[in-house]
Amino acid sequence: CRVDGYFNLYRDGALLSNLFFGDSPYKVTRTGFLYLTKSMDRGETWSEPTLLNVKRGGELVCLAAPGRGLVTKDGMLVFPVYSYGGSSESQRTSFLFSRDGEHWERSADFTGAGWSSESAVVELGNGMLRFFYRNGTARLCYADYDMRSGSWGKEVVTDVAVNSNCQISAIVFPKPRNGRPVILVSCPAGPNATGCDVCHAAYRRNGRIFAFTVEEDGSLTRIGTIPVTAPEGQFMYSCLTELPDGSVAILYEDGETQWGVGDDCYYTMAFRKFHPEAELNLLFDSVHHK
Repeated sequence: CRVDGYFNLYRDGALLSNLFFGDSPYKVTRTGFLYLTKSMDRGETWSEPTLLNVKRGGELVCLAAPGRGLVTKDGMLVFPVYSYGGSSESQRTSFLFSRDGEHWERSADFTGAGWSSESAVVELGNGMLRFFYRNGTARLCYADYDMRSGSWGKEVVTDVAVNSNCQISAIVFPKPRNGRPVILVSCPAGPNATGCDVCHAAYRRNGRIFAFTVEEDGSLTRIGTIPVTAPEGQFMYSCLTELPDGSVAILYEDGETQWGVGDDCYYTMAFRKFHPEAELNLLFDSVHHK
């Protein structure tokens, strides 16, 4: 057999299967494989995938965190990932980084008091990387990473109650508030639950965008909450971004047929756009003066 750059298998010039398909004559190790593909024409065409050898010995799998990566002010590429060892408690967040897009390294795992997995990253004004991560505390949590020392800071468990057992999205809002940087974080706000069913769609409801200012000491001050769905509305994996016109958009899952994967399990998507001057700043003012 011949294997092309996309892992397709050919025999006598005919397409046979793919190395990662179930009907492949060759069986790959049962784990996760991360690969990188890139576009130089704004997504019109994509390069052949390159496998990234970042899984450590002893890990069952190293998985990419859904959402978006980050390009730092000095041009470093950052993609959050997390490891999984067979249970929620074994999950640990980390990230991949590269200076040239060709050579990739992986940070040390973050080891807080509990488990952490899928994360979203923003860059603070001092160059620190802040990761908001999925966890089991029913609170919004984050930790900072210092690229200069190559070390994680302490875990910060905020007083913001959310369904924390779900993927999170975070961006730096393009306009400061009272001279302070603003971070927007999207996730389901609850109701909260404990136990193995905490991540079920019954609790992944009440989609919210939380707005915070970053104070001089790095702490967060909550200045507003923007409703994305009704309290009973389903809200799962989301992704925030700033659009060219200065507005903020969010793409999110707003419905599932049932928990799990398979032909009868699927999710529906929704898209909304917020105009900073018309919606976000007005909300900030109304909260600020209470």
